[in-house]
Order: sequence, then structure tokens, then C-alpha cells
Amino acid sequence: MSPVSRSVTAAPPASHPLRTITRVAWLLLGALFKGIARLLSIILSSLEVILGVALLLRWYLRPTLWILLVLLVFFTFLTFYSAAFNKVTDCGCFGDFIKLTPWTSFAKDLFLLGLWAAVFFNQRFLRHAFVQGTPGIMTMTFASAISIGIGVRALGHLPYFDFLPYKVGNDIGKLMKPSAPLRYKYVMEKNGKTEDFTAYPDSTWTYRSMVTLNPQDGPKITDFRVWNDAGDYTPELLRGNKLVLAQFNAGGADSIADLNALKSPRDGWLMRQGMTLAWWGWEMDGTPGLDRVLMPPVVARNADGSPVTGIVRAELLTPTPVKTIGFAQSGQVQVYKPDSYVGYPAASLDNRGAALTVLRAWPPV
Repeated sequence: MSPVSRSVTAAPPASHPLRTITRVAWLLLGALFKGIARLLSIILSSLEVILGVALLLRWYLRPTLWILLVLLVFFTFLTFYSAAFNKVTDCGCFGDFIKLTPWTSFAKDLFLLGLWAAVFFNQRFLRHAFVQGTPGIMTMTFASAISIGIGVRALGHLPYFDFLPYKVGNDIGKLMKPSAPLRYKYVMEKNGKTEDFTAYPDSTWTYRSMVTLNPQDGPKITDFRVWNDAGDYTPELLRGNKLVLAQFNAGGADSIADLNALKSPRDGWLMRQGMTLAWWGWEMDGTPGLDRVLMPPVVARNADGSPVTGIVRAELLTPTPVKTIGFAQSGQVQVYKPDSYVGYPAASLDNRGAALTVLRAWPPV
């Protein structure tokens, strides 16, 4: 009897059903709610507060409990998926005030579901409602306005209680460094066997991943960098207890070292007195849009109320040859669209005293 050879093809691993369901739900939600994620965030966060107030006041207790159950089930599923598949490492439930791992957040939701069950199946002990009728409606309207108002205001302002890394008064340089030496775990593989090492092993092992064992001691600020023409200016900017900006400490300084040494007799003198210099500017001819912060132009006037007028010097730049260029695009033509600025209204159309100087090459030859 001759041997029979057979070839076996390994089937690809089956997709996890929970992963498939979640991705389908994500696709449907993305298609239905595209563009209104910010609105949904305000609605959901406000709804949690509103339901909490309604529950404490026992206002329409049974409907409140059913709506609360929907939210709890949704967030319990979300936190479990995040923890099981390591999609989000911080649930963000309490912002920067309290950091919760996905598994901790999932355990919190299970605890809340237990509390919900205790209340739902024992409603007979909570028959009395603290508010009802018109007073109840007024109370819930007030609670809704407060919760929604706080959410809307938070979109454009700092939080009332700031726990962010860039909080006013924080030492940026200190927060850019670890508070303790970081420790790592290296996940390595050899001959189909995976092992964890606290020190990097020899070259016979294949690297798979690296996990920080004490991430809470890592830098709190990792996205702060300041650059100038010479390169990374961040260390010089954070050195000492003064804020040094090259735009101010000018005149006579030939290097960054000279700027830091405050050799300039101009603004350097102010800095030696312990003063901090801040600079800001504006373009009065900017139109609304492009996320700009606008302010109405201020008209300087003489003692008799007439506007102050005089000679205005304007430098017009263009990256390519042009036949015409608007005054309103001075210095901005390389960045913004031509229709994003409007011209200054002229105090007089008499140009007999005007002068135009053309620089045909830069640097001058």
C-alpha cells in the first residue's frame, strides 16, 4: 500500500465576536453622528448630572431609573471593551483630577449597577418624592441649565478647578522631567516562548514590546518645545526665573548666550530688575474667521477729538511676482487667503506726499 500525502492549510483565526460587534456599532454611530461628537459629549455629561439630581429628589423615580440603566449598561460595555482590548488607557471620567485605569472604571460601573439594582427592586421604600408638579419641573429645569451651561462654557475656557499640567503657577521645566526614575518591562520572545524582563536580555531574544512599570512617575508635560533659527530654544527659555523672549532682549546681542546673559542694555535692564516682559500684537485689518480672536480698532484722537493722522510706513511682501498687492495683506500674504483681510480706510486720498521704495532682491546686492 502506498502512502497517501495530505496537505493541511491552517484557517485564519476567527475574529472575536465582541470586536466585530463593537466595530459595527462604531461604524453605525460614526455614520449617524458624524460632526456632532462635541454636542453628544455635552448631552451625555449633562444627562448624567440631570439624572443624578432627579434620582436624589426622587422625581419620576421609575422612568429616571430606566434611563439611568441604559447609560450604565452603555458605559459598562464601553469600559470593558476599552480594558479588554487596551483601546483607551484613561477613561477620562474625572478629567485630570482622578486618573482611572480602564479596569478600575469598569469595576466602578459594575458597582454602580449594583446600587441601581438595590434601588430599583426596593422602590417601595422610596415612595415619597421631594419635589413634584410645578416645583419639580422648575427644579429640574434649573439643574439642567446649570449642567448644560457648565459644559458649554468648558468648551472655550479653562476649568473652574484646574488640574491640567499647564495650570498657572506650575513649573513647566520640572513637569517635563520624571518625578522618579522610570522602570520598564521588556516583553521578549525566543523559540515561540514569551518572557518578561526588567533588564534588556541578550541578542538571542526578539523584542516584542516595552511596558512602563511606573507610568505615574513619567513627565506630565511632553509637548512643550520652542524653536528659533538656531534650533531648540526650550532649555534656554526655561532657565532661571525670567521669561526671555528674543523679540524683546534685542540690540547688541550676538548670540543666544548673550541674550541669556542679559548683555543688552535695553530690555535686559528691565529683566535685571526682576520684571517679566510679555508681547502681543494684532492685525486690525483681519476679518472674522480662521478661529481668530478679534478686537475693535482703537482710534487715537487729539485733545480736540479729531483723529490723530500722520505718515504710515508699510512693508509689502510677496513670495511670487505680482502686479498688484493690497495694503491689508502686509506680511500675511504667504499665510492667509487674500480675502481674509480688508484694507484700512484711508484718512486722505491725497498721495502727493507718498513714497514707494521697491527692493528687487533680498538680501540686497
